[in-house]
Amino acid sequence: CVSAIDGLHNSGPTTMSQLADYRLLGELGCGSLGRVLLVRLQSSRTLRAMKVVERGQVSSAKQLAQLEAEGEVLAAISHPYIVKLYHTIRDAACNYYVLAYAAGGDLMALILRNGRIDEPASRVVVGSLVLALQHLHEEYSVVYRDVKPENVLVGADGHVLLADFNTARRLDDDTDGITAIGTPEYVAPEVVGGDGYSFAADWWGIGVLLHEVLLGQPPFMPSARRAGPNSASHCSSASGGERTSDRPAVPADAAAADAAAAAVAGQQQEAFLHGEKGGGGGG
Repeated sequence: CVSAIDGLHNSGPTTMSQLADYRLLGELGCGSLGRVLLVRLQSSRTLRAMKVVERGQVSSAKQLAQLEAEGEVLAAISHPYIVKLYHTIRDAACNYYVLAYAAGGDLMALILRNGRIDEPASRVVVGSLVLALQHLHEEYSVVYRDVKPENVLVGADGHVLLADFNTARRLDDDTDGITAIGTPEYVAPEVVGGDGYSFAADWWGIGVLLHEVLLGQPPFMPSARRAGPNSASHCSSASGGERTSDRPAVPADAAAADAAAAAVAGQQQEAFLHGEKGGGGGG
């Protein structure tokens, strides 16, 4: 499937025509359910990201349902801080999701390069994600369930986009609402305790993310990174590095540290929306 754009197999005329509109330029990375390619739309010369998933490699009906749900969620959503899904193409073997391309890579790569993100920029990043999550919660009753820097893309203009919706689900969906899904450092305590997911779990994740962007590492780091549902063992991360337990925190000013601590303590949404923490960054 990774070479499917150049050499399609078992595709009908319509699928071949749709995929012929794109030229493969390279590979951007991979995730738990597929690889992400950089492609160019021939008609407009516009760059796009194409997530390619070979359905035969999906290990269970549950994962396949997650894959289809991700496409449905993204197809329904239009928001400036959520990655845009332009369309979905299917052939006999694969699903192809044509998405907005973010030239800046992911937020984890930015943290690894710089050690941390300064407070004014952190306000913009986290504020944008708060607005994206509010939109998901209020308009679609969707819990994202895996907030972390690797799932936040950075555009060429510096704006961030929430991406990778394969663990998102509607709050009224009774399937798999209890199992702890996500990345260990970011999972909310009530989820670990078996109480399941609510919107609060996303705000917990945002608080942990704020800590990481301000201080260079999350507040809770397992001694060894446990393989989880989003771990990819067969290819390199788009971030070009790994989070490690011995990655040092980079000192931040006292106000920024207080903001991160307050966020993880459960005051995330109020602090982000009203600017009650973190000093006067950003105006």
